[in-house]
This record gives sequence, C-alpha cells and structure tokens, in this order.
Amino acid sequence: MVVLILLLSRVVPAVVSSRREALESATLARQQLARADLTLREQKVRRVRWAGRSARNAVLAHLLLVGDTPASAGAQLVSMLSDMADAADVRIGSVQLRDDTATNAHFRRVGAIGDALGDVRGVASFVANVEGGAPLLVFRALSIMQPEPGAPDSQREALHVEFEIEGLIRNPVVRRTR
Repeated sequence: MVVLILLLSRVVPAVVSSRREALESATLARQQLARADLTLREQKVRRVRWAGRSARNAVLAHLLLVGDTPASAGAQLVSMLSDMADAADVRIGSVQLRDDTATNAHFRRVGAIGDALGDVRGVASFVANVEGGAPLLVFRALSIMQPEPGAPDSQREALHVEFEIEGLIRNPVVRRTR
C-alpha cells in the first residue's frame, strides 16, 4: 500500500503536469495557426488591392508622359508639341521647359512655355491636337494675338500664339521606393 501511495504521489502529478504541458502546447499551436491564417488572409487582401491598383495604373498609363525624370518627360513633351505643330502647319518659336516642384505623392507636373505662329485653321488644329490626344495635356495659359491687324487682304493672316502646357508623370521618388 505504501508503494502504491508513493507510486501514485509521483505518477499522478507527472501525468497531470504532462497533460497541462500538452494543453499549453496545443493552445500555443492554435494561436500560431490563427496568426498564420490571419497573415495569409492579409496577404490575399494585399494581392487583390495590388491587382486593382495595377489595373487602374494600366488604364492611366497612356494618359501620362513617359520619363524616368522630369527632364526626360519634358523632352518628350517638347517633341510631341513639335510633332503636333508640324501636323497643324504651325511654326513653333521657342519652347522652355518648366518643372513644377510642388508634387503630390504619386504625380508630378511637367510643363512647357512657348510661342508659335500660324493661320486660324492651323492654330485651331494645334489647340485641338494638344487637348484631344494622349497623353493628357492641358493649357494653363493661352494667348492668341494678331501681330499685324492692319495687314492688307492679299497677305496671309498670321496669328501669334503664346502658350503654357502641362502634363503629368508618375513621381520618380515613388517609383524608386517600391
């Protein structure tokens, strides 16, 4: 009987302790599984959000000027303005790039200030080409003047145009951090 009491006094606490450890281990495993499941769900949500963002970016991509820097996007803008002016039979004078230092988190403005000379149809076509094409460009300022209002009827009408045009690029700082 003494042996039985000694055996029970040592075995029962050991069994109880091992059961307690098993329960604690199972609880810890359940908590780790719950955290892993939550992490997987969060990753799925991030993938869905990223896919949605990618789709929106793809839709907007053709509306933006292309360039890794504002200077390269500005060069593209000047080239496009020259092509649009040639197509409209308008002669471009001088064009200066204007970089906007005020940016938001995702986009940066790139602009150009310049002047051109052409007839009424050419100027109207140039304005329509700038505002109606892709990438999305906008006139911030547009001034049309007739340099010689008293010119004879036999002389071809010429209009002098001064403009400020802007387009958007993706902010290069945001692209590098992702």
